[in-house]
This record gives sequence, C-alpha cells and structure tokens, in this order.
Amino acid sequence: MQNALLVLVIGLLITGTTYAQQVDPFRTRNLSPLIAVFGLPAWESGLGERHREFSVVSEIGNHYLLGGQEKEELVLDGETWRTSLFYRSRLGDQWIVGVELPFYQHSGGFMDDVVDSWHSFFRLPDGNRNLRMEDQLRFLYRNNGVTGYFLDKKSSGIGDIQFSFSRQLRGENGLILKGTLKLPSGDADLLTGSGGTDFSLSVFQQNQDMFVGVPAGVYWGAGLLRINDPALFTDRHKEWITFGTLGVGWSVLPKLGLKLQFDMHSKFYDSELDAMGKPSIQVSMGGWWSFDERRRLNIAIGEDLIVKTAPDISIHVDFNWAF
Repeated sequence: MQNALLVLVIGLLITGTTYAQQVDPFRTRNLSPLIAVFGLPAWESGLGERHREFSVVSEIGNHYLLGGQEKEELVLDGETWRTSLFYRSRLGDQWIVGVELPFYQHSGGFMDDVVDSWHSFFRLPDGNRNLRMEDQLRFLYRNNGVTGYFLDKKSSGIGDIQFSFSRQLRGENGLILKGTLKLPSGDADLLTGSGGTDFSLSVFQQNQDMFVGVPAGVYWGAGLLRINDPALFTDRHKEWITFGTLGVGWSVLPKLGLKLQFDMHSKFYDSELDAMGKPSIQVSMGGWWSFDERRRLNIAIGEDLIVKTAPDISIHVDFNWAF
C-alpha cells in the first residue's frame, strides 16, 4: 500500500510538470477609481513556445473610504468592475505585440456584506463601514469646498485601450523588456478613462525550479509610468510613477497551483489624503487550474496592505487560451 501511494505521488508530480512548468503573474491592478483610469500595465510572462494568446480578465474591487485632511475631502463608496480582453501575438522571432481593451462599470455593487464578513472573520479593521448604507454608490472629491468630482449613479463604458510590445532578452529566463501605450478611448467624466495618453517601460523576470520535488517559480518586475495630460485632478497628479511586483508560485497537483503576489506603486497625487497621496501595496492570494496545456484559469483575492490606497477587497478571474 505504501509503495502504491509513493508511485501515485511521484506520478502526480511528474504529471504536474506537464501543465505547470511556467508560473505566470496575476494580471492584477489597483482598482481604486482614482488610480485604475491611468496606464499601469498588467504583468505578463513570455509566450514560451506559444504563438498567440487570448485572455479574458474580470476584476471586482469594493471601495469604502471617508476621508478629510485640511482642505480636502474624499468619499469612495461603491464597486468597480473591470473586464478586459487581452490579445498577444509573436512578431518575428524576438518581439511580442499585444492589445488590451477594458470595459468598466461603477455601481453600488453587492459585496458590502461579503467584505464585512471577511473583515469580521479575520478580525481586520472595517473602516467605519457601518456609517453608510450597504451597496450604495458615491464618489466625491472636494478641495477648498469646491467639488472636483462627483458620481452617484451607476455608470459603465469602454475604457482606455492599451497597446504593448515586449522582447525577451538572453533566453527563456532572461529579462522581458516591455513598453505600453495607453490611448484615451474612455470617458474621464465616468471614470472609465483618464482623458490622457500614458506610456510605460518595465522589466520582468521569472525563474522556474523544483522546491522539495514540486515545480515552483519566483518572479519580479519593476517599471516607470509617464502620465500625460489627464482630464481630472490636473493640478495634483504626478507625472512619473514607479511600480513593481514580486510573486511566487507552486504546483501542488497535476493541474493545480498556488500563487502569492505583491503589487506596489508610488503615489499618483500630491495630496494629504492617504488614498491619493500615499504609495500602495496590494497582496493577491490564489492560484491556477490548467484545463490542458493551452487553457488556464487564474483566480485570486486581493487585499490592501497599505490601508485606503486600494480597494478593501478585490476578486480577480483570468481565463487564458494559448494557440
């Protein structure tokens, strides 16, 4: 019996390497409505032996923030739902080109009660969420008593389209150099776009290895984002933003793996408010399920490690198809 179990475990691990040789990063972003409109790129690995890739990524971020400092006042109460279509393809032997088209919806949502239960279960601070009714929408910013932005009705629309180009340097484990260009196809008044053109340059690297006999991977990335002429908060936004990621993953079953990822960026605004004037760090915990060698599903739950700089909780689902 023991020999049979040993053979089964070894078989699972060998089979697992077939489906999970590459630990890809989560394509998570900060879904704060004040941040998501800008051109922070999604982290992506190389295509490996694949020629093309199509992905559907859907994320929900729940917001609750009541803040005021000196002359500024901010209310973020609602949910942001972002669904993006990704397509990447090889261009010759060295380059990969891609496009992302997002769709946004801002509403009162449905997750307030779920978030309250999450905070209660893990004994996390709830940020006085009981001061307002559940599942309401209110985005408000005032400066010196003057309203700079206000939204209290459900809104949706196409977001800013983003193009990418990348090249892998020095073999499969070498750095991936990536550039992105975001164009203002969204609506700044509805917070589906920034109204400006942003571009970024980043590097990314992943290393695959075996950890106690199980396929594992570590990855990291760093980049610089240039924000150009947004339509909102024109007197407060920063022109240059630094951003990065750090993650690790393990294959625990033939088609199943676990991942832990940290995403961070510098502050986007000159502001005394934490939500606008502080850098952000988010943690995403989840994993992937490989249907076969071409199709994979990623699922993650995100939490803001620096409170108020990102959604209280976010849910990330990514279906990926390589062909």
